[in-house]
Amino acid sequence: MAGMVGLRRGPLLLLCCVTVCSAMRREYFFRIEEIQWNYAPTGMNLIHNRTLAQDEEASVFLAAGPQRIGSSYKKAVYKQYTDSTYRTEVVKPEWLGYLGPLLSAEEGDTLVVHLKNIASRPYSIHPHGLNYSKENEGEAGHKETHGRSVGGGRLAGGGDVREGGDVREGGDVREGGDVREGGDVREGETCGRGRRAGGGDVREGGDVREGEMCGRGETCGRGRRAGRGRCAGGGDVREGGDVREGGDVREGETCGRGRRAGGGDVREGETCGRETCGRGRRAGGRRAGGGRRAGGGRRAGGGDVREGGDVREGETCGRGRRAGEGRRALYPDGSRPDQKHDDSVAPSRLVTFEWSLAPSHSPTTDESNCHTRFYHSHVLAPRDIASGLVGPLITCKKGTLDVHGDRSGDYLYALLFMVADENLSWYLDDNIRVDIHSVHFHGQILTAQNHHTDTISLFPASSMTAEMTADNPGHWLLSCAVNDHLMAGMQAMFEIKKCFPNVHKPRPVGVERQYFIAAEEEGASRIGGCYKKVRYVEYTDNTFLTKMLRTPEELHLGILGPVLRAEEKDSIKVVFKNKASRPYSIQPHGVQYSIEQDGTLYFNEQEESHTAKKVRELKREPRIVTPLPAALVQPGTVYTYEWLVPVGAGPTDGEADCLTYLYYSAVDPVKDTNSGLAGPLLICRAKALKKGAQKNYNKEFHLMATVFDENLSWYLDHNIRTYTTSPAAVKKDDEGFVQSNRMHAINGFVYRSLPGLTMCKGDKVSWHLSGLGSELDIHSLYFYGNRFLYRQTRRDSISVFPHISHTVTMEPDSMGHFEVVSAMVADYVGGMRANYTVEKCGMFQRQGETMLRSQTYYIAAMEIDWDYSPNRTWEKEMFTSLDNSPGRVFLEKQGGYIGSRYKKVVYRQFTNTKFLKQVERPADMEHLGVMGKWNTYLYAQRRGPMIHGNVGERVKVVFKNMASRPYSIHAHGVKTESAEIHQTQPGETHTYTWYVTKTAGPTEQQEECSVMAYYSTVDVVKDMFSGLIGPLVICRRSWGRSLGLKKEVEEFALLFVVFDENESWYLDENIRTHITNPPRGLKDNTQFIESNKMHAINGRMYANLEGLHMVVGDKVYWYLMGMGSELGGGRYRTDVYELLPATFQTVKMRPLYPGSWLLHCHVSDHISSGMEALYTVNEKEKRKGMFG
Repeated sequence: MAGMVGLRRGPLLLLCCVTVCSAMRREYFFRIEEIQWNYAPTGMNLIHNRTLAQDEEASVFLAAGPQRIGSSYKKAVYKQYTDSTYRTEVVKPEWLGYLGPLLSAEEGDTLVVHLKNIASRPYSIHPHGLNYSKENEGEAGHKETHGRSVGGGRLAGGGDVREGGDVREGGDVREGGDVREGGDVREGETCGRGRRAGGGDVREGGDVREGEMCGRGETCGRGRRAGRGRCAGGGDVREGGDVREGGDVREGETCGRGRRAGGGDVREGETCGRETCGRGRRAGGRRAGGGRRAGGGRRAGGGDVREGGDVREGETCGRGRRAGEGRRALYPDGSRPDQKHDDSVAPSRLVTFEWSLAPSHSPTTDESNCHTRFYHSHVLAPRDIASGLVGPLITCKKGTLDVHGDRSGDYLYALLFMVADENLSWYLDDNIRVDIHSVHFHGQILTAQNHHTDTISLFPASSMTAEMTADNPGHWLLSCAVNDHLMAGMQAMFEIKKCFPNVHKPRPVGVERQYFIAAEEEGASRIGGCYKKVRYVEYTDNTFLTKMLRTPEELHLGILGPVLRAEEKDSIKVVFKNKASRPYSIQPHGVQYSIEQDGTLYFNEQEESHTAKKVRELKREPRIVTPLPAALVQPGTVYTYEWLVPVGAGPTDGEADCLTYLYYSAVDPVKDTNSGLAGPLLICRAKALKKGAQKNYNKEFHLMATVFDENLSWYLDHNIRTYTTSPAAVKKDDEGFVQSNRMHAINGFVYRSLPGLTMCKGDKVSWHLSGLGSELDIHSLYFYGNRFLYRQTRRDSISVFPHISHTVTMEPDSMGHFEVVSAMVADYVGGMRANYTVEKCGMFQRQGETMLRSQTYYIAAMEIDWDYSPNRTWEKEMFTSLDNSPGRVFLEKQGGYIGSRYKKVVYRQFTNTKFLKQVERPADMEHLGVMGKWNTYLYAQRRGPMIHGNVGERVKVVFKNMASRPYSIHAHGVKTESAEIHQTQPGETHTYTWYVTKTAGPTEQQEECSVMAYYSTVDVVKDMFSGLIGPLVICRRSWGRSLGLKKEVEEFALLFVVFDENESWYLDENIRTHITNPPRGLKDNTQFIESNKMHAINGRMYANLEGLHMVVGDKVYWYLMGMGSELGGGRYRTDVYELLPATFQTVKMRPLYPGSWLLHCHVSDHISSGMEALYTVNEKEKRKGMFG
């Protein structure tokens, strides 16, 4: 699953008068159809105007051959029709491609979607961002999310969460839907006890027409013969029809509770094998019309069909047998069978879905008018989506939409960025990959989430609404800036036309800021590594004779080019000289420029003047489009770039004084940047600069985190010749050689070699953090020792992605030598680490803090045996049998694997310094699983172990190491007496003191409590994967909370992590314990390595996590924690939250609908690998009156 961005142009100048209902019922008629889709119908790379034969990268994906499919694939898509006859298609805009039609709703609206499936297998439709009941959930098999998809509800990040919509009695029931008393019966529907629909009894010998009522309320199939008899009032169909008492009999279904009357045949696609269906007699497994058995009559887990449960084509018959294509069962959530009818729509069937948009799901007053969401099939979401079943959905504020859609913008476009993995499609078979995208709109400034930018990041299951004023004409490039995707063709063009050629936008009146920059090639001695690189170098003037020497404050820039700065309304002039040996350019982010100034090389067909066109036509000459000079600056030549900073391009309220962007060379963006050409660009609010520098900050630091892939550098061959001992023997495709050339660097330095990061305690420091590169370049930058502010939230870690940058503000209050690192395990091990120093610069500055309140905790590290999946019942029902489950790889020992049980080390709380009696976990702490027992909630001790820690308190942790090797305990966010963390030896006890300062707590703009993690720091990677991690929750100071007057809330801490047991200290012991005669080289075996990566929530897999219980109406805080190296998927008021390694978030929810709901990671391989849990919302108990 990928991300979607909704793009809207600015407000309307003229509006037609329309009548808008306060709450509309919007009705859609959708049909699922199978089509042939061509990804490149012209057979060319139109971005560079090259044929496939001329484009090596494009031909990999698009050229057909004996072992290649080419560009055309069979897909399943949603199509829209005008009414229930499905005769007239509503033609969608061409730019939607194979996406489904646009759905839209505003607050209070009800969406009714009639979905007919004429494809060859079952599908469904499931929305994000809307309310729905269990009957309208539209989900089967596995759901997708590393954002946390919380059932039908949504994580509100400041708002409520709703689980689904109400089902009102007396409403209409549409095709395939449930019947409510008194409702009309329409095509293909169960009649309940409602009125007759379509005219009475079936006459002897006649067919039962679609939607007709049989007796007291049964529908007899879709055009199925009722034999010679009429449908009897009691519910049996005579002579050949299958009937469930009071239920539908659908094409390809078996019998329900009623027995077969007259011994009718089993229709095509149907079987019960030798099982009992419902309470009826055996169906015998007979086939009719050449039909096949759906599953070969094989029993795979046994069990009867539940009363009223449908058996559809290719589905499970009973609770556990394989059906047809091995599709998984509906996820086990305790729902009644009548609540499952919508979970999949079988071929030739029609089902109606009803969703609503409640105030809790609509945009807040601080957000844009509309949110971008999406809908998709959810029978088996990863494969359904890869097959094509996905479409855009916008949810808006009240009064935003008219009958045609969003009336607040002139144009609305929905863009889906996805690596369409055709291997994962139902029409092929393989695995999926993680989708991350940095969507770059060239030459434009957009507003997304009240933030100005030109590049938007998207993740699996995430979506974003961006607004853009189209005032910069030209044919512009729209692309994903992630290197892998750029090379693979994730690019498009958009055109802004001059509709009023005589109307010109006034040029901003500000300062012209001029820079003189050259591209220069430098050897190893200049940048401290063993690679030839090219970098941007600043000069004093246009003679390019005298270089601008870097000051001590600029030493940390490393390989980065000079810092360019400008304020709103300024213009920037960059005189660029290419002193390198090949063509380069400068392409900026965050500014506007004319199409002639675009620094990216692509086929840019400029508007041809009338005179030039006439002359060319008279000479009968073809039009020749040459590269723009700005995009291809040849060696030895000079080009002058002119960029503008328009009003509205700078920071918004609540942000730092300057936004951080990059500039880079884009002749070949992948090779140019890996060769070294990139630099920082700051766009600041008015009057934020003085003499070219930020005036409100004491220090300014720039960090660019990227994996420099020297295999993709222009200078690879030169480096091989120069720096290897046997150049002729080097194989450039050798995996070991390739990996050795990937440098996990900060500003071109690795392993803490970056110089110049020095500041004073109390300085106001501006950190400018950026990323470049490929899908490998997801970096969570963690600052040890001190926290920072980012958009009015307090943190100590933040994630950067390719071409996505952030500005954070730090006022360090801890002195010493600290590290800033990427907390991604591969980065940390690979050397993406730098030192920063906070010095004592004032006479009265000191490290400690005076805090009047103190709490003491007794924590031990203990070694235990841990089972990731102690009960496999849910997994078995989920996949119809354990033989079908992908969890076999992780949880079973067959084949020489360890299985589900591992020795681990965990934190546990004790009652006193003797460490003899553990503090027992109460029921509300059961969900913590493998995590530490306690939380530093320092208040109301009478309420047990859930003790809140307030700002201004000192926490003493008496830590005893009861394990067999050294460990420690350290926390994110708190202040310590020393920057060095003591290592506690086995059997030793040590007291750690943490100070919960103001900078440790949440800001006024955050929830009242924020979550961090505590963990061992002896070896951060191995200690954490061995099990030493737990939640730390710190709250703002509150007298009401301290006195126990604050209303209680439900709190759940969830750790999403792929526990890599290959990195555990106990791997060898686990191998000896669980594998008999392990073979040599076992630890290097790729399948064995994969089997030890446990995709868990709090250390449990496949819904084994217990204790997630709440009551309708509860105020619920979810404390979400992400650690490790694997990427997950999330956001503001939403049902998905992007949770990246070393990031933590508090989100708020108020459940309103009872049931058991699925909560899981939306990255596809994490879903199938077990990162799933169920949470249960119980009905609120009714209070008894005075007399009972």
